[in-house]
Amino acid sequence: MGNQLYRRTAQLATVIAVLGAIGCQSVPGKPDKPIEPWGTAPIWSVRIDAKNSWINFRSSPKIVDGRLIYLDDSLPIVHARALKDGKLIWSYRMQDVMIDGLQVEGEKVVVTSVVNQQPVSLDLATGLPLADAAGPSDSPAINVDGVRVTNSSDAIQGTSVTSGQVVWKRGVPSNCRLVDSDLSTHGVGLLSNCSSPVTRLEVLDPKTGRLRWDAQLDTPSSLEDAPIEVDMRSRLTIVHTSYFLAVFNHKGEEIWKREGKGVCTCQFSEEGETVAIGVFLPPPSGKSLIVGLDAVEGKMLWEKRGAGSAIVGSPTAFYALTSIPGEHHLPAFAYRIEKRSGKTILMSLPFAHRGMYWLGYKDGIMYALTADGPTDLKRLTAYRLIPSSGVPQLGGVRPDSWPDACSLISINHLRAKLGDSYRAQPRVTDLPDIRFPKPVSCDYLPYRESSPALRVTVAWSSRDVDSSLRLLSSRTSVHDFKQLAGIGDEAFALLDRDQELSTAGIVLLRVGRHIVQVEAVADSRRIEDRSARQVAEQVALTLAGK
Repeated sequence: MGNQLYRRTAQLATVIAVLGAIGCQSVPGKPDKPIEPWGTAPIWSVRIDAKNSWINFRSSPKIVDGRLIYLDDSLPIVHARALKDGKLIWSYRMQDVMIDGLQVEGEKVVVTSVVNQQPVSLDLATGLPLADAAGPSDSPAINVDGVRVTNSSDAIQGTSVTSGQVVWKRGVPSNCRLVDSDLSTHGVGLLSNCSSPVTRLEVLDPKTGRLRWDAQLDTPSSLEDAPIEVDMRSRLTIVHTSYFLAVFNHKGEEIWKREGKGVCTCQFSEEGETVAIGVFLPPPSGKSLIVGLDAVEGKMLWEKRGAGSAIVGSPTAFYALTSIPGEHHLPAFAYRIEKRSGKTILMSLPFAHRGMYWLGYKDGIMYALTADGPTDLKRLTAYRLIPSSGVPQLGGVRPDSWPDACSLISINHLRAKLGDSYRAQPRVTDLPDIRFPKPVSCDYLPYRESSPALRVTVAWSSRDVDSSLRLLSSRTSVHDFKQLAGIGDEAFALLDRDQELSTAGIVLLRVGRHIVQVEAVADSRRIEDRSARQVAEQVALTLAGK
């Protein structure tokens, strides 16, 4: 029975600490010297009411002209906030319930409906709708190289933006549709036979209408009705179905592909000549990866496993949200990947991974939307990336400054509080390239089967009290926690227990810059909750030096 409780504790600690996190493998390689700083310091933070709940490259924020433009894609509402302080500049509520894309083109924000693929243009300064100078259309209009391309039920044509004259026209089958190609520099996309196993993608010269290249998109017959998404960026074309994800260069050559039912594109970032794509792989792999592509030469530069749920680019590097194999670590982590070489370094971020929605970046400042309470409350925070004297994996903190988890409560204290003898078992939970000199997690196994099994884990040690406070607030906002009085500087007990996670008494407590998680597993919830709280009380006293 004791071994069973121990196994339950081990399983539960793993699940609780990484709820919703993505499995990852350590990414090899690190730069000889960092080109950019890796620490973070908050500049401003605002609490907002937003329902955005899915990370994808369409609803990621756009930063332009001193504004951060983002989409609350479940309502849907487009918001613009000031980069300098996060204050709301304008909001615009769309008529349709689902939005397919958000782009900024010059002085306008273009939002596309999923239902009819009809774009709506908003004034970047005011958020007010702009009239379409070309009038209404039955299909989306694509503007490339000074030509406005439209298609009807039986034809596709290009019209000069300046003169309004039709410069070319060609007949097409009725089951053809245009692909959003406004950001493309290599042609206009046209999908035909879209509900057939042999759908074809044709890329046309926007000035003449002539075929530049085409590709057959084979789909298994069982998935032939699945939607096909085509994203044309710069000189690359990304094709995504529920069965495969493929990337073509400007010549129509397939330069990267992954197959399998359920493959998913989560994030997309384009910085200069380099494009990064975040991908979830289908079972049995179930892993995530990020791929770096040369948009000019049309070739793959590098591929990294373990990252890809949120990607943001800077002039020299991509930052990709990830998770860590060690299950106890509290904050989110990101890989900083040099754009061309793919050399990588790991850095911690000052908020919980489970409550992460998207990242943005501009001029050395990272913008993050995270959970901040129950239901729809979120927090938007701007962080400046700063030099750090410590290690980036620990947010600038030295490993030897973390407390010894096995010294936070003694065997004698456990016997006095719980009425049983225990044996301590230190746990090794090192980060990639970081080895802690002291155990930061410790299991306590009882001699009697009726006594609770325990685990005490240093969940995180921040650089300062404010950072620790914000991190704990971010973590406790994700699930239903009840604040406990009289334990350390602050403490919270987990209330929303999932049957799939078994039952466990969970207490998160903070003393100064240290956050500790206490877990207790027993045959009854009452014993678990009581034991976790009793142990947390003593741990807090030890950390406070009492």
